[in-house]
Amino acid sequence: MKNRKEFIDYCMLKLGHPVIQINMDPLQIDACVDDALEYFRQYHKDGVEFEILKAVITKEMETKQAIPMPSYINNVKRSVPYLSEFDHALSTYPQAAVNSPSLPSNVFDFSVKGYVAYQVTNETYKYLFQNQKIPTYRRSTNTVTFNADVYLKEGDAYLFEVYSNIDFDSSDVIWNDIWLKEFAVALMRIQWGNNLSKYGGVQLPTGITLNGEAILEQGKDEREKLIDRLHNEFAEPLDFFMA
Repeated sequence: MKNRKEFIDYCMLKLGHPVIQINMDPLQIDACVDDALEYFRQYHKDGVEFEILKAVITKEMETKQAIPMPSYINNVKRSVPYLSEFDHALSTYPQAAVNSPSLPSNVFDFSVKGYVAYQVTNETYKYLFQNQKIPTYRRSTNTVTFNADVYLKEGDAYLFEVYSNIDFDSSDVIWNDIWLKEFAVALMRIQWGNNLSKYGGVQLPTGITLNGEAILEQGKDEREKLIDRLHNEFAEPLDFFMA
């Protein structure tokens, strides 16, 4: 599977389509997939990737004493005032990985993502963040603030260690994740069961009667087991998002 459509086709197949008519509207199917993807982003260790961002403070940021983050940011771990000598330490990164078109050019100078960011040596990493500041990241407003001892001044720059959401549209690997597929199927089964339960037993042309309540309960059971498995096997430790 390489895209959303193939992913949905697979989920429908697991539910019994085309042998069994799956009574769901396309909007309901899309909602189930969106919920599964969001849960994956929030809790699965493969739902985010490590990234280093450099932000340049604007006049508006100085006034508000807050830095807006790109929309795809999941969490901000720590920060450090950017020093000119960092330029050399970061100059070894492949340029293709440094300049991201998704970043506002007037705020974020560069972004180092994924496996490239992990190539930072321990010495360089310690050097960059030796004078680290612990920011407060508010997901509801997608902004970063600091304690009173840090004053954001126009023209200054800060280096941020962040975790960004995986872009599912550009990844053909995530769509094949076993947990994600099973979780999406469970959510669809719940929605299907909910639909059927409103009409009692639904009889197919073959004479088979579908029990909406049973399908609903099966889906709920699958969902709870998969959530437990996610937190026990696939989630990062608590301190993954803590400084």
